[in-house]
Amino acid sequence: MRVKLFFILFLLVCVSPVFADEWYQTYDAAKKAIASQQWAVAEQKLNDCLKKNPTQGRHEQTYGLIYTVYIPDYYLGVVYFNQGKYQQALDQFKKVQSAGLVTSGTPEYVPMVKMKQDANEKVASSQPKPADTPQPNNQVAVKQQVPQPAQPAQSPAPQRPEDRQKTAAASLAQAQKMIDLRQYDQARNQARIALSEGASEGDVSALMKRVDVQQKLDDLRRAVTNSDWAEAQSLIREIESIDPNNAEARRYEKTIDASLAKNKSDDVVNNAILAFYSGRYDQTIDLLQRSLPANETAEAHFYIGCSYAAQAFLQTADRENLLSQAKQEFAKVHKMEPGFRTADRSISPRILSVYLSPQL
Repeated sequence: MRVKLFFILFLLVCVSPVFADEWYQTYDAAKKAIASQQWAVAEQKLNDCLKKNPTQGRHEQTYGLIYTVYIPDYYLGVVYFNQGKYQQALDQFKKVQSAGLVTSGTPEYVPMVKMKQDANEKVASSQPKPADTPQPNNQVAVKQQVPQPAQPAQSPAPQRPEDRQKTAAASLAQAQKMIDLRQYDQARNQARIALSEGASEGDVSALMKRVDVQQKLDDLRRAVTNSDWAEAQSLIREIESIDPNNAEARRYEKTIDASLAKNKSDDVVNNAILAFYSGRYDQTIDLLQRSLPANETAEAHFYIGCSYAAQAFLQTADRENLLSQAKQEFAKVHKMEPGFRTADRSISPRILSVYLSPQL
């Protein structure tokens, strides 16, 4: 929280043109260039982003309390695709998928799949075809073979039921192995083969559900690792719609709910602190008092007390009452966390003097 407070103070006191070259501003400019179809400009700015900040993610902090989805490699793929550099586009898309930056369920996934299909077709069509070897003028022509009457095709012997059962069982077993190896597309292909060889629809349907659940659990683990709590919560709902009693999803659900609640509470506290340093003391008190039932901290009581003290020094009519309320809040801080912020230079010395002697 002290780091966040530093950024808040820095923004309020030290804003200057030096921020023009920050990575997140270059990133925004790159996306605007893409929207305007200025592909060369976008390519340059995206490469500049990666030099300034090579760490990509779906919840990257820019400044203060602002977060963004930062995936310049994906947008480089979009740029290369529109420039006709199809192999480079495919390389970029492979990179972001391998890193887990774009997965099924993210907004970029569907357009990326379409661009990959088109790019693969373009790359395949651009491959040179083998040319016919020219014959020298003096080469003796080879006598053409007289075509023989076509023989009737022999129908393959029908596969025995027991052989089909073995093939179906082997395909089901292979599908299970592919799930364990996290090769989910191959698992689905094996399940389809098993169905075509006579495996029961119930067995294949159950297997397909397991593939879907395991793939979404992989995406869920990645979202939790990246602290992308909104994406994680969405994946939880998708998993529970397939497997309502999935134990791993339920374990993650508690962590995700707690993290979302903490983020919401942290946002309230940060907004309250920003209001304090902007001189909006009533707003600070209101926000923090509403956050206390769910998240009572020494920091919350400290800023409530500072706000009451600041109001007391700004007026004379109700000064004693306001100072009394400030001291009550400061007493709670000393009880909860002795020594908390006793040398904070960002707080007025007059307020600190009240804080350091909170006796009523």
